[in-house]
Amino acid sequence: RTLCGGLKNLRIASAVSADELADALKLSTKELEQTERGKKIPSLNLLKRYSAVLGADIKIEFINGRSIYECKRA
Repeated sequence: RTLCGGLKNLRIASAVSADELADALKLSTKELEQTERGKKIPSLNLLKRYSAVLGADIKIEFINGRSIYECKRA
C-alpha cells in the first residue's frame, strides 16, 4: 500500500471521477493522475484539500523514520 494508491482508492470509493476531483482540487487531470500513481508526491496542502473535497480523514504519522498513513471516508 502506498499513500498515493490510498488517495486513488479514496476517490473511487467516493464515486468521484478523476476529472471532477482534479477540477475541485484546482489541478490538471495529468497532475492528479501522476499523484495517484506515485509519480508526484502530494504536498500537505494538497492532502488537506483532498480531505476537504472528499469529506475524508487522511492521517499520516512518522515513526522511527517510517511513514504510516490511513485514508478513509469520514
